[in-house]
Amino acid sequence: MASSFSSAAKAEVCRILPQKHCCALAECFGVLLFANNFSADGIKIITESRDFAYILPKLFKKAFDLSFDSYPSLASPGKLVFQMWDGDKIKIIMEAFGFDAQGTLALHVNLPVVEEDCCKASFLRGAFLAGGSVTDPGKGYHMELATTHQSVARETDALMREVMGFAP
Repeated sequence: MASSFSSAAKAEVCRILPQKHCCALAECFGVLLFANNFSADGIKIITESRDFAYILPKLFKKAFDLSFDSYPSLASPGKLVFQMWDGDKIKIIMEAFGFDAQGTLALHVNLPVVEEDCCKASFLRGAFLAGGSVTDPGKGYHMELATTHQSVARETDALMREVMGFAP
């Protein structure tokens, strides 16, 4: 079965692994803000991309020295679900991004996490891997990042304008 253009693009993006710790944090931040669930109660990341599923545990290990509490076999058909529910792990991740795991959580792009240019690119890679799609440029350019958080969408839009130099 042929993969979609978007799947091929994600596979290509997965070949770029962050070398610096700050970039691993930024890429995880992009993943989490565009994940299925990122809250004080837990983390749930669902993907159909085997390439993304392969690098995701490595990314979290590099950024936080943490592993998921539940992760799929890459041989599993269909969607792959990664979950974290351990309160101590969630607290470490929340605090790394300036959030209070005990308080009310209003998700937003914490700008100090994406201060460096390399970290901005890493954040956008993570956002694309977790919540993005792109169409074949032969059919006209169209990239989409989907999130349910309006402030995250607005702040990511501003970051894309800054990094890519064009209006999404």
